[in-house]
Amino acid sequence: MTNRTVFPSLSRLAAVLVVLPLALLAGCGGSGGGADGGGAFVSNITVSSVRFGATMGITVTGRNLGAAIELTVDGDCTDVTRVVGTSDDAVQWTCVVRSLGELVPRVRNSETRRELGSVKVNVPAPRVSITATDGTRSGTFVMELDPVAAPKTVENFLAYVNTTPTSFYRNTLFHRVVPAVGVFGGGFTNGLSNSLLPKSATRPAIPLEAGLKNLRGTVAMFRGAAATSATSQFFINTSDNPQFDTGANGDPAGYAVFGRVIEGINVVDEINTVPTGYDVGQAVSGVPSIPVSITAISQIR
Repeated sequence: MTNRTVFPSLSRLAAVLVVLPLALLAGCGGSGGGADGGGAFVSNITVSSVRFGATMGITVTGRNLGAAIELTVDGDCTDVTRVVGTSDDAVQWTCVVRSLGELVPRVRNSETRRELGSVKVNVPAPRVSITATDGTRSGTFVMELDPVAAPKTVENFLAYVNTTPTSFYRNTLFHRVVPAVGVFGGGFTNGLSNSLLPKSATRPAIPLEAGLKNLRGTVAMFRGAAATSATSQFFINTSDNPQFDTGANGDPAGYAVFGRVIEGINVVDEINTVPTGYDVGQAVSGVPSIPVSITAISQIR
């Protein structure tokens, strides 16, 4: 990499845990809508981690919230689970957010089916922040993902992003750049003498959800010859690439676009112009001569 300015500095977006104390919606009958004939009363519902793909927490406070109290969710929030060890005055549930838009957790008496309270929350399109560096200079860009067009692809990508205790993608490389086409990452780390060292995927291959166009700034999953072979590797289009679309140039499958860069595309453009060479061990061309690695990655909403 030359000494020209690479990866212009961008302000880092901090990941924020969303905690929403929400006013109760009107309940069915009774003064204030939170009282129950059996003595149960809901005074407040607090919701946290309202993010696609995340485990949302719901805390209900009040009085006499015993075993007969249950929670359901209008909308796609799966695996609703009551947290063990909560008290009669504060009960907690979790569920996994699987959709965008409005979700409505509802608290009911499981015996009488009477609703004691509910809240509305809105799930925004997920965003991921990535910081890349060549060892001396770094830059950050932000991608917004599209789980409506590619739900399984987004869920898979976020699972790799949010791997604990450290993201799967942290310290992986942008291992290949093709000028005026795209930058590729998510499958290699830096081995001896700057050689590519494969990083094994930890999740099974996913179904192909191709359909969106591979336009400049979009993010797509990389795959092998089989249409359903994508795992962790992805690429960012730095130009319009119709050859990657479904049915283009004799490729009936295409590559699945699942998001787009909304901030910092200039950082991606700079990665796309770094000097490259050939990795003999992996038989890969377009490998940056100076490794470009992901030093930070997180879901920021």
